[in-house]
Amino acid sequence: MGSNPLLTAAKAAGLTLTEVAERLGTSVSYVSRLASGERVISARHAETVAEMLGIAPAEVRAMCRQRRPIYAGVLNARQGRSARGLAKEMGVSFGILYDVLSGRRPAHQKLRDELLAFFPGVPAEILFAPVAPDDEAGSDDA
Repeated sequence: MGSNPLLTAAKAAGLTLTEVAERLGTSVSYVSRLASGERVISARHAETVAEMLGIAPAEVRAMCRQRRPIYAGVLNARQGRSARGLAKEMGVSFGILYDVLSGRRPAHQKLRDELLAFFPGVPAEILFAPVAPDDEAGSDDA
């Protein structure tokens, strides 16, 4: 399964990536993205994985830590809108916005400017602040 901490722990517990995915009710691809830090693990999934591995949910979240920052201010400012809904309202590419919000790519200057214009009154240092470790646990959807 590789040298990723989550995958190593699963292997040590006698679980394959496929078995972890089946127990979570997700795809192998999704579990791989959780393990690589490309997706934020939800509290529910962290608890389920923790039970499988016999460790604390906080340890699972640490193993699945985002490798690139996602922007806490944007996540908070979007007021419950999905990334797709936000992209539609802003008139920007969903794929690019999603990649930025999920930490897969940094926001280019044009998108940063568009986000600042879309959320007037929210300073850039707040809008583009990286997610704190405790904030990561609650969302499966960037």
